[in-house]
Amino acid sequence: MIEHVYRRSCLVSNVDKVVLAICEEKLEEVCNNSQMDYVITDREQPTAIDRVGEAARSLG
Repeated sequence: MIEHVYRRSCLVSNVDKVVLAICEEKLEEVCNNSQMDYVITDREQPTAIDRVGEAARSLG
């Protein structure tokens, strides 16, 4: 399911880049095997928006 959403998001015309914000290392293998861009975030982030913020800051 995560790959489907990632691939569909990549098709959006006004989106330059799609990056997953993940906190579980088991998803890292899935992302690597499926060639999906990702950022590993702190698993202690209280909400999804905090996770997205951390990922955005790490990407510059």
